[in-house]
Amino acid sequence: MNEVKFQTFWDRISICWTDRDFQSWVDHIALPFTSITRNGQLNNDSIESLEKDCDLYRQALDTLKISHIIRKVTVIKVSEEDTLIGTYQTQMFAEDRRVMAPYTSSAMLKTWRISSIMNALGHRDW
Repeated sequence: MNEVKFQTFWDRISICWTDRDFQSWVDHIALPFTSITRNGQLNNDSIESLEKDCDLYRQALDTLKISHIIRKVTVIKVSEEDTLIGTYQTQMFAEDRRVMAPYTSSAMLKTWRISSIMNALGHRDW
């Protein structure tokens, strides 16, 4: 697995959130999409439910004035021919001020689309 390609993938995810670009997010997601946070599991099985969740997440980003997100890949595992599991650290900033402590998450990708994120920081967690 090419670590540069995987890092580039997460850089695009960060940009879609800072640009508040829902379509770009959809283009990187496999439905059903599951995020597991400290407040429980959230399942999105349609574009409509994903958009509703995305709107709430964008509201949280706006409230915190998040201007850029940095994700750094730490581990990549190929579990099947078309399935990757990657672990990465996320940092969020409002201009040059870190908004929260860095946190680590893992994601499962199938054919370069995210099907689940474990230890996600969802809008319900802020």
